[in-house]
Amino acid sequence: MQKKTIAISASLILTGGLMKSEKNALQCQDGVCTIADHQETLITTPSYTSQQKGVTELNSNTFNATITTAKKPVVVDFYATWCPPCKSIKPIFAELAQEEDWIFCSLDVDQEQSIATQCKVVAMPTFAVFKNGIQWGTVKGALQKEQLKNALRAIITSPTPTINYDELMQKLVMAISQRSIPDIKKSIAEGAPVNGTFVTPEGSFSPLQMAIISGNEEIIDLLFASGSIMDKSVVEATEKYLNMFTVRSEELEQNCNYIKNRMSVSKPETSIKNLELGQQFLMAILNPPMLKALLEKKVDINCTFTFGNCEVTPIYLALLLNNKAAIDLLIDAGASVSILITDESGQKKTVFEMAQTEIDKLKKGIIKSKERLHYASHKAGL
Repeated sequence: MQKKTIAISASLILTGGLMKSEKNALQCQDGVCTIADHQETLITTPSYTSQQKGVTELNSNTFNATITTAKKPVVVDFYATWCPPCKSIKPIFAELAQEEDWIFCSLDVDQEQSIATQCKVVAMPTFAVFKNGIQWGTVKGALQKEQLKNALRAIITSPTPTINYDELMQKLVMAISQRSIPDIKKSIAEGAPVNGTFVTPEGSFSPLQMAIISGNEEIIDLLFASGSIMDKSVVEATEKYLNMFTVRSEELEQNCNYIKNRMSVSKPETSIKNLELGQQFLMAILNPPMLKALLEKKVDINCTFTFGNCEVTPIYLALLLNNKAAIDLLIDAGASVSILITDESGQKKTVFEMAQTEIDKLKKGIIKSKERLHYASHKAGL
């Protein structure tokens, strides 16, 4: 079987925390945006709404009821306001809503992240088809009108949900990361390729490597029983990733010390949450000249915004992404390390407290992963 790939962050796999693929934010290509378009778009292009005649905007209060009670197939356009391909295909989607006897809806992935995760949406635009509450299949990208219509019709007329190996791999990967044995078994039974690969900014991983890095011995045993193959190349690749995580923990410590030498810590304080500005900072921190231009606008550099499952500030994000040029620009502009930010559990912490949590999580994850690597290697007779 041909190996399939799927984009996911290796650091998130190891820590379950904030180290995500945003560091390697991808530009839009082939009619699809995975994270963001050209960075300047976030600053210069106003957001838009997908509201069109015949298209119903969904949210967390209406999504489940719509897809489960509808007597007709439901097609949902998962979009992002900053995604140019989403904007370009919006009129085409609205035209189809006037021509086809289906229910047409749209959903903003930034506003409804939990639903996007539930539906395994990792790129925009994604058009998901639901029949009787079941996700029947998806179409990705800003296609031509006839292409989109034919692709949706093929899914809708299929007697069973369409098989997508990328989606099956993603389900298997998520099940392993959540250590859900029933979901792992289900994904394998549905045909998830146990010797396939999924792509991270750091390289390619197999489900077995995923189990070694963040799973447990029971999952390793289950994958071996399902045909997973482990050889010396898998061992060497896993060791390489673990060494990379060691370097990341060291970088975090170095960045914390660097900031402490440049700034004084004051009494913890709160700041204003600004998601739109935070999105601009996310892209600008990856591009110091853009960050400089953003700071010249005298924006609130101590705002808080969502990043992963946490709420952070620009200075913490620059620390996390190991961008010293951005750190210097933010410090010079008056950034504070005393603003309280929120971890995954909702607990308020200072920048350095949050960073130490990530460092401890990385170190603990590395130790446990090495133990599982030894177990898997022994089981494979290596």
